[in-house]
Amino acid sequence: MNKENEVFNLAEPICKAHQNKKAKYKIVGVPFVKPKFNLTDLVCSKCAIALVSQGYKVDDIESDQTQVRQEQIQQFLETISQTFLTIDQSEQSLLEKKEDLVRFCEKQKDKVREHYHIMTTTLDHKLKEQIDYLNELQGKALTMFEQKQQEIKESHNELLQMYSDIEVNLDNIILQIELLPYKQIMGQYNKRVQDIQQCLGKMETQNVYLGRVYKKATDQKILGGLFEDSELEIKIVQTSLLKTEQQQGQSVSRLMSPQSTQVTTPTNQTPDKQRSNSQPSKFLEILNKVNENQLKTNNFYTQLLRRDSSFDLSEKYCSPSFKK
Repeated sequence: MNKENEVFNLAEPICKAHQNKKAKYKIVGVPFVKPKFNLTDLVCSKCAIALVSQGYKVDDIESDQTQVRQEQIQQFLETISQTFLTIDQSEQSLLEKKEDLVRFCEKQKDKVREHYHIMTTTLDHKLKEQIDYLNELQGKALTMFEQKQQEIKESHNELLQMYSDIEVNLDNIILQIELLPYKQIMGQYNKRVQDIQQCLGKMETQNVYLGRVYKKATDQKILGGLFEDSELEIKIVQTSLLKTEQQQGQSVSRLMSPQSTQVTTPTNQTPDKQRSNSQPSKFLEILNKVNENQLKTNNFYTQLLRRDSSFDLSEKYCSPSFKK
């Protein structure tokens, strides 16, 4: 019996009246309606003797192995049923807890997403705001540069036109135009050149305004110090419209470096430089004639004042003339 109990790992039968004693008998008959012990109750040897004297009928449970095994199996099946119930309850509780856990985790992730969504939305908004502001300042500066470039181009073309007009009409201007129209024409030319020079001089003192980015000082650290600060500020700064000598020196030093040294050909030249050195301009040719004739005239009057007898008026140059 003990070996079987050990194999099945079943509990030893206990006396109903004495929990510390092993039951060896079971009640199979009672003497009255409401007995103290009921049918199938298990009792020890001492209780069995007393109950028999009171009219109870008992049987030795160890002698009836079939009945014992049936009861043991029944008890075992009941234990299995109870265990099934416990398993079902545990499984249901586990599923419910799992669902609660998933809901909790998803809620926490939603909080994280919402937090960083707000952060990224704010950063995107700040990014757009500051980039738009920098673009606005850049656009105004570039518009000023384009306007000044157009003014310089128009002034350059105007000077070229003046130069061309004077060169083409040089004979008429020097020899044929009366003094008053001459002064008016040259006065207008000079006035326009002075205006151009004045505009160019103003450019040297003009400034353009741009945005410069600074990190806003803060002691706050974000994401464990990954970002020492999280905010930038834009301050208005000014710079000269034209490149200063210092800036040009820096550019020249970069151009003269071994990596960037190269031969360049200037494209913006004055009308004189645009001509070949071997071909003098019409302007210079006529000026040379004027100087030559003026020299002859001066020599004539000098000799006349000295009353040089050898000076033959018929053969000497008496008045300036221009021959082409």
